[in-house]
Amino acid sequence: MTDLPKVGVDIEVFESEWGAGQIEIVNKPSFGIQAADTSHTCRISVKEIAIEHGYIASFMTKPWPENDSRTALHFNHSLWDIKGENSMMTDNNSNELSIVAQHWIAGVLAHVPGIAVLMAPTVNCLKTYLPNSLTPTNATWGFYNRTTALRVKEDTSGGMYIENRLGSGAANPYIVLAATVAAGIDGIKNKMQPPPDVKGSGYDPEKIPPKTANLPTDMMTALEYFNNDSVIREALGEEFCQCFTAHKLNEIRLEEEARAKGDTDWEWNLFFEYI
Repeated sequence: MTDLPKVGVDIEVFESEWGAGQIEIVNKPSFGIQAADTSHTCRISVKEIAIEHGYIASFMTKPWPENDSRTALHFNHSLWDIKGENSMMTDNNSNELSIVAQHWIAGVLAHVPGIAVLMAPTVNCLKTYLPNSLTPTNATWGFYNRTTALRVKEDTSGGMYIENRLGSGAANPYIVLAATVAAGIDGIKNKMQPPPDVKGSGYDPEKIPPKTANLPTDMMTALEYFNNDSVIREALGEEFCQCFTAHKLNEIRLEEEARAKGDTDWEWNLFFEYI
């Protein structure tokens, strides 16, 4: 932790987490792409520092199938206007979400199925979208709710922000940022209205709004949602989308070959040290 500030990683909090040897690092907020730069630098630096000390630092989402813990990349963000003022609330003394924040939330939720594979970009990641795991399973939102895809929270200054809980440890922070922004802007442009916020468990069918979309849990389904989402594809560019899809189809092939051979360690061998 003492070395990370030397390369520009401004740490707000770090603490031990649920899994064995698992550490949570929270970076201080920053504007624009700097947030993704910091996340990327943090990940690479942690891996390099670990190697120097004879260890492997892995951001593999689910290295131990028998353990309930997973590695995640939660994207905390808020909305600001051109004057540099927070646009999340109706006014500075209210906990009521602004209209633009409601549109933003609605847009992200509308595109949750399409961006799921970008947030959880390996077959290993997608397997973690399971009930009762503090991992989202559907396109829901709520205040201080750890079971929903979007969690609205209050910061230390009294302002509100949104935690996108879809991201896995293997996710690329630049793509997480880009996909979230594209989805949110679509909500603002089309004045989308969010469903009611979830009070209680997002895993309880009786608590979630009707017709709520579920998250895909396998790569083929996730790719189908992604390739059918024209807004996200246009935002990311066709060249990226084609290359990404081809890479993920190859991953599906590797999974099928491993299953045919009875190889239960192929995910570990492919992802643990690399990610």
